[in-house]
Amino acid sequence: MDTKITYLYRDASNYKQHGEVVVDGPIAFADLEPYLDDGTYFVPTDVGLDHPGEKFGSRFPSEDDHPYCELDADDFHPTTEPAIMSAQDLIELFRQAHAAGWPGGGRDLSAGTKGRVVAKICRRCKATSTGGVYCPNGCGKV
Repeated sequence: MDTKITYLYRDASNYKQHGEVVVDGPIAFADLEPYLDDGTYFVPTDVGLDHPGEKFGSRFPSEDDHPYCELDADDFHPTTEPAIMSAQDLIELFRQAHAAGWPGGGRDLSAGTKGRVVAKICRRCKATSTGGVYCPNGCGKV
C-alpha cells in the first residue's frame, strides 16, 4: 500500500495551504521525525516537493512568507493514488536536507519580492522576524 503525506504551510498571518505527496510503500511520521526541525518543521523545496505557499499565486512570496512547512503523525494515510517516489527515497532526501541544515538548497522565497523583507521564523521559539536576521525574542539568528 502506498502512502499519501499531507503537509501544512502557515504564513506569519496564519493563512494556510496544504501540499501533498504520494510515496510508494509504507511510511510513518516516525520515519521522518528525526530529520525535522523541532520534530515538526521542514522545507519542502529542500526535498524536491512543491511549496504550498505557491498556491497563493502572485501574492507569494510576501513579507509574511517563510520556507517552513509542518508535519505531524496525522498527516500520513494509506492510498491507492500513484506514487511519485519511493518511501525510502523520501526518507533519504529528508536525512540529507537535515544534515545540510534546513533551509538549504531549495528555492529562495525572497526572489521576486522587489526589495521587501521576507518574514523569517526563529527555529527555537518560532517568533517571526521581519526586520533582520535575529529573533525578536533574543534566541539568536533566525
